[in-house]
Amino acid sequence: MMWLLLLTGCTQNVFFPPDLWMSDSGDSGAFCRNQQVGEMTCDADNANWTWTARSEGWVERGTLSIFRLVDGAAEVHGMTRVATDPGGGWDQFETGPLQAGVSVDVQENGVSSQFACSLDHARLTAVVRFYDAADDLVDCLVWGDDTESALAQIRNIDPQVSAMGGCRILNE
Repeated sequence: MMWLLLLTGCTQNVFFPPDLWMSDSGDSGAFCRNQQVGEMTCDADNANWTWTARSEGWVERGTLSIFRLVDGAAEVHGMTRVATDPGGGWDQFETGPLQAGVSVDVQENGVSSQFACSLDHARLTAVVRFYDAADDLVDCLVWGDDTESALAQIRNIDPQVSAMGGCRILNE
């Protein structure tokens, strides 16, 4: 059985101070696209996860943070560029396949995940951060079960998220 959450269509910007947690519902803050933006796929038959995300513009690197906020579990993985827009409009990054459902003691960045396909699929939230060549944060995506709590967690981990002013919330 393959689980797939494919996020296409509309995204919404959430801005940080002075409008903490206030969404911009006007035309300038919400935009739609007809392309894949973020995806988490869990292949339950082979017990592995694959995560894919698309940046706005060319970027140097991507980092995926996965949260299961009901119990505070989290892990971080580097991402690999797998496709790029020749015109500079986007880069696509991927993590995986990651062996799913391993013990926290043996979970390894870029290799495995403590999160099980069938048990955790609906309880996960992903935050992808994209950085430029100077290692400055230039784009941020969040989607999944609890985007608000995940944003609070990522702001504690990476102060550049607050400095940037917000992340794109991906809607299903």
